[in-house]
Amino acid sequence: MVREAEQHATEDRRRREEIDARNELDSLAYRVEQLVSDLQDRLPVNEKARADQLVADARQAISEQAGLDRVRPLIADLEQMVHGLPASAAAAAGAGAPTGNGAGGDTESEEDVVDAEFTRE
Repeated sequence: MVREAEQHATEDRRRREEIDARNELDSLAYRVEQLVSDLQDRLPVNEKARADQLVADARQAISEQAGLDRVRPLIADLEQMVHGLPASAAAAAGAGAPTGNGAGGDTESEEDVVDAEFTRE
């Protein structure tokens, strides 16, 4: 029995890895859907369409119980989308905003500014 268990250990690890990857893919697809829903009015049309297509591809891969070779690239694409959507929305919202001293600017971008003094010794 021990020998048989050892023989199947590699297969069991591979199956576990595929299940974990599909779960991660499902979670990321959900996060992207939520971001698109939250940022819908501020997203460029092409970014929204790309996000929708990636989510559809992820859902299809999950339903087909796709292997790691298909799931991993989708995970990477969705991770990029999770990080890129807020930036795309901010860029689209700020496209018509005045530049200069920040008057009338976006409060989110102003929070990133740190006012500090620098002295050399």
